Amino acid sequence: MRAPLIWTYNPIIANICESIPNSGIVYHCVDDLGAAPRIDHSVISAGEKHLGTLAKVCFATSPFLRDRMKNLFPHVVYEPNVCDQAFFETARSMPHPPPELANIPHPRVLFVGALSEYKVDYDLIETLAQRHPQMHWVLIGPVGEGQPDSRKPPNMDNIHILGPRAYGQLPYFMAHCDVAALPVPRNAYTDAMFPMKFFEYLAAGLPVVGSRLPALKDFEHLYFSSASADEFEDNLIKALAGERQDTNAIDAACRYHSWEARFARMEAVLDDIFPLQTVTPQVGRDTTHA
Repeated sequence: MRAPLIWTYNPIIANICESIPNSGIVYHCVDDLGAAPRIDHSVISAGEKHLGTLAKVCFATSPFLRDRMKNLFPHVVYEPNVCDQAFFETARSMPHPPPELANIPHPRVLFVGALSEYKVDYDLIETLAQRHPQMHWVLIGPVGEGQPDSRKPPNMDNIHILGPRAYGQLPYFMAHCDVAALPVPRNAYTDAMFPMKFFEYLAAGLPVVGSRLPALKDFEHLYFSSASADEFEDNLIKALAGERQDTNAIDAACRYHSWEARFARMEAVLDDIFPLQTVTPQVGRDTTHA
């Protein structure tokens, strides 16, 4: 690997990227890192500006990130977060539930992800759990990740905090819950966020009830988009009563937004920007291609 193509998710290692002989640099911008708790926004901003002078292309996972990166990088391509479609579709044919669900009654409302206050709307969950004690919330994920001093999830009889589970186990839980939830607070971080679990939930065959997020604007025909606690409540009731979005549209979207399909699109971009037959080792953008 005398001249690797460097692909980074971390903008503050621009100096390292610049120092390594390479055939090109790619920045994959998956979050507004500077908006996360305990992160120095100025450091992230400076790193992205520096990286923008080195990398020829930036892939961004939300329209907000795409628009912001356009001012920094010569080529910016919007590609949302995706799913392992074949893997999560196994949830549609799993007859035996995990033992952790044995004592949790239906209906079960599932959330999978980091249980941190800047990512999960605890007030919304608590409000809905109080209004509907017969609905049982199943929360899977590490508590306090990225925000260890934040408020913890609500402690109620119908809120079950199972902690993190291995990636390979997730379809088992999805197979035996009734609806998937994305209760997301609105803040600077989530305004730039495309939820990783969105297409995973859909591929598993679960109806999705979620907060209305900017990044999901073009996908509102695939899930029950909710702008308030009352609307979230109404949509949960609809989903649990059997109302569904267009399954053909969902399956088509999951195919388009699978890892394989996105990789093929990204590879085409890379082939265009970094043609292998003409690349010679370089350091930074200033060294020209042969």
